[in-house]
Amino acid sequence: MYHICIQEDNQISVDIPKIEPFDIGLLQSTSPHVDMPPRSDPLQDSNKMTLILCEATTAVASSVPFKKQVFVMLMKRLGIPPGLFQALFTGTPKSVYYGAGDNNPRAGFVLRAPMSRSEDWTLALSWAPDFRALKGIVHGMQRHEMSRLAMYIGDTRAETAHPMNIPVILCEMLIESDSNGVKGHALELYQVELSTTYHGYPGNESADPDNLTTSPKQNFEEMTRSLNTIISRLAFHEMRIHANGVFADQIMERIRLINESMRSRDPDQRGSWLPRLRSMSERVLERLYQLKIEQRALLLEISCNQKIAQSQLEIVYNLVAQRDNKDNLNMATISTDIAKTTKDDSSAMRTIAVMSIAFLPGTFVSSFFSMDMFDWQAPKGASVLSFRFWIYWAVTAPLTLVVFCIWFFWLRVHREHDDQGGQIGTVPRTHYIRAFREQSSTWTKWAKIPRKDEEKQAVEDEQVTNPSIVAVPPESVVRSRALTSQVARADTVLQGPRR
Repeated sequence: MYHICIQEDNQISVDIPKIEPFDIGLLQSTSPHVDMPPRSDPLQDSNKMTLILCEATTAVASSVPFKKQVFVMLMKRLGIPPGLFQALFTGTPKSVYYGAGDNNPRAGFVLRAPMSRSEDWTLALSWAPDFRALKGIVHGMQRHEMSRLAMYIGDTRAETAHPMNIPVILCEMLIESDSNGVKGHALELYQVELSTTYHGYPGNESADPDNLTTSPKQNFEEMTRSLNTIISRLAFHEMRIHANGVFADQIMERIRLINESMRSRDPDQRGSWLPRLRSMSERVLERLYQLKIEQRALLLEISCNQKIAQSQLEIVYNLVAQRDNKDNLNMATISTDIAKTTKDDSSAMRTIAVMSIAFLPGTFVSSFFSMDMFDWQAPKGASVLSFRFWIYWAVTAPLTLVVFCIWFFWLRVHREHDDQGGQIGTVPRTHYIRAFREQSSTWTKWAKIPRKDEEKQAVEDEQVTNPSIVAVPPESVVRSRALTSQVARADTVLQGPRR
């Protein structure tokens, strides 16, 4: 916790105000009613400003580094508008003015920057009706952001008494951060363009379609990731710049109303304060006009970079497609070579098969007649064939028949599987069981119900076994699935992602 206090009276200094640690005693001596009584010279205490800076925390996005009692006392002592709570916890960009009234004698202004990982600021200001004694709190600032804020306040000491000076400073800090972010992403986009080598920059050769490889210079995965990140971040900066533009318009309108309010007062009460307020308002308006020009320039730059990023993303996709096509062509060439090799192997196998067929009869004859069933040395008149020759046929014939049956059954099942496109595994198990029970006696009558009637047949069988089941029209099914109760909206506050 830190704070910035400016206590000069009718003096303008160019020194950077000091950022000092927050002291609870500062609240004890501060009251929203201290500076309220009218004074003879409204310029007195006009430069007094007390600004409390709450450091950003990473544990909880919207946590306040105060105890409850201290925070309540802080809100009362500084006269902070109650809209700070909603702006702090919702994270929605907004700028709201709160006029002085019976409940809060001090006017106020709340500014909420778009929620993000950096520049996630919430500002709440209050001031007396005669624009004296400016007090406020800024939540969500980091150490280096506090230093930047102090430098901006030191550069604009002449407008310290103006209630819209701090909001304009925050808008200027936002546009500076967005400008740095856009320039950084533009540099990353330039590096991607150089990697793709498809661009119009002089001194660089075009990409060679014959060298579409995933080299360090053409890492398509990394380029795609970078381009998508750039497009996402540019969209986020565009949103912040648009929100900043809305802030600038509302601040300009508020400055106009403040000037009209001062001109409508009694000249005796205005004293010499009106000319000075008018001078401060003119300088603040000049800064806002310059801010609007920077916003328009950044939006044009973002639009240009987004178009370039989209073009480069399409180029990367085309390069990937060309590389894949080239790889597919190489694979097709390799497949052709493999097919040719396979064809040569098939020719060789065919040759071997033909040679085997040529020698098979001779081999069979030689093996057959070399068995012990034949006695070629038998004496004349004796039988050459053994009387046990029938054993050979008794064993060979059934074994050959069994082998042919197994082969025939396997061939039939394999053909049926091919006819159904390889989906035989999706047929219900009950269908095979029913078919097996009905046709277990004759293998040749094995058949299956056509697949287009399976679902209908299953429903009919289920209705036969369970008559209580009745078909339900589709309309009734749709109505039965309708929700019968409304989901109540929870009383919670949601926050978007912190980019």
